[in-house]
Amino acid sequence: MFERIKTTINLVHKENPNKSKAYIFFDMVFNVLRYGLSFTDYKKCNFINLSKSEKQKCLSMSEYRKMIKYLNDEKYDSVFLDKILFNKVFKKYINREFIDLRTCSLDDFINFIKNKETFFVKKHNSFGGDGVKKIINKNLNYEKLYNELISNKQYLVEETIIQHSYLNKINSKAVNNIRIVTLIKDRNVYIIAKVLRLSDGIEEVISCHDIMVSLDDEGNFISKAYDDNLVNYQKHPTSNFSFEKGKVPFMKEMLDMACKAAMEVPEVRFVGWDFTLTEKGPLIIEGNFFPSYGLHQYYLLNKDYFFKDKLKKILKEEFDNIKK
Repeated sequence: MFERIKTTINLVHKENPNKSKAYIFFDMVFNVLRYGLSFTDYKKCNFINLSKSEKQKCLSMSEYRKMIKYLNDEKYDSVFLDKILFNKVFKKYINREFIDLRTCSLDDFINFIKNKETFFVKKHNSFGGDGVKKIINKNLNYEKLYNELISNKQYLVEETIIQHSYLNKINSKAVNNIRIVTLIKDRNVYIIAKVLRLSDGIEEVISCHDIMVSLDDEGNFISKAYDDNLVNYQKHPTSNFSFEKGKVPFMKEMLDMACKAAMEVPEVRFVGWDFTLTEKGPLIIEGNFFPSYGLHQYYLLNKDYFFKDKLKKILKEEFDNIKK
């Protein structure tokens, strides 16, 4: 924890050199205790420069947890936490083939992968890329691999996503994604956030999001590019793609798909959908039962980042139920 505090102080001090590190430390401790923040909240919400009234418009971590508990019925959390179940429920939106090794034989596995140059294997209940591996289908002992995957609980096998040339141009070493957050109120779907999330390209990974850019309804870049540590990127570090101007294709199709997918399980009202793009259009990678609220309140990505105000406008009197 001490290292996290030290890192946060250094990052905030870098953006606010007129404030001493001692001042930042005591201010951070006060605000964490007073408003129920995390250290990340303090950094991303720019708390050091907010008035009391502005601070009250930000959603704290404790309030966020209460909101998720109120909006998302826990009886349906497995739909989003189990990747295989998610693929089955949202099959028409994921647009890729997959198999479940818990129910498939060795012959089924071989038939699925034999004509694929590459494929991905995943744990069905992991987070943050844990257990995700890209496999090159060359000189493989299929039976040995099949047994190893089952032993490692990497039960989900998916065809490789060939991402759109535009995303490939920015970073070809990962399946980059667009996070779209939806909120349901009275069977109406509201779009809360739209953020392009990119791997920095240093390692070949899937759905890594080291660099972020906010998008408008047309897919245009409407913010500068930043990572979680307040670092601004003029260009992508490995491809030299310029972030000065950009436009993600198929944005309307993604928004339409997000709204339709949100109504498939309306008992889960607040979801963060991770999309990517192929040349044929968008597909959903996964849906998040606990979408990162830090995206909405990151002051460097959003001009109006007071998330609590946004929620109140949509939920209206229902917002008060979150506090109970």
